[in-house]
Amino acid sequence: AAEFDIGIVLVHHTRKATSDDHLETVSGSTGLTGGVDNVIVLKRTRGTDEATLYVDGRDIERAGEYGLRWDGRFAKWTISEEGTVVGLSPERKAVFDVIKQYGPINGKDVTRLMYPGIEIDRNTREWATTRKIISKLIDSGLVINTANGFTLEVV
Repeated sequence: AAEFDIGIVLVHHTRKATSDDHLETVSGSTGLTGGVDNVIVLKRTRGTDEATLYVDGRDIERAGEYGLRWDGRFAKWTISEEGTVVGLSPERKAVFDVIKQYGPINGKDVTRLMYPGIEIDRNTREWATTRKIISKLIDSGLVINTANGFTLEVV
């Protein structure tokens, strides 16, 4: 390949067991992923038109994740999301988007924006759901709890 300045593409399969590290999902030994320059893993749930593409390797300046959507009209995948929000559930993505747009913002105001027209207090199911989602976003490092409220970056 180096002599003729060409790329070699090897298509392989992933294992059934899940992992937080996408390189570990490649079936076989770690020598398989260690012996190549770049690894691209496409993960799709059967029956859906959405997938996640993981890209990593020696020639990749910034490893990343990309949300993909299948376009059946043109028989191609298109990038629908990029970066840290890829793979978030619709509920987490919605809360993340509210904090991104309005942050720093307190949790009660996030809940009010998520559920307009509903009276929000500490006993409502909506408030409990939003608190749980915000907590998970904090645990994953996507949201920061500051003195001014929840935000995506330190202010």
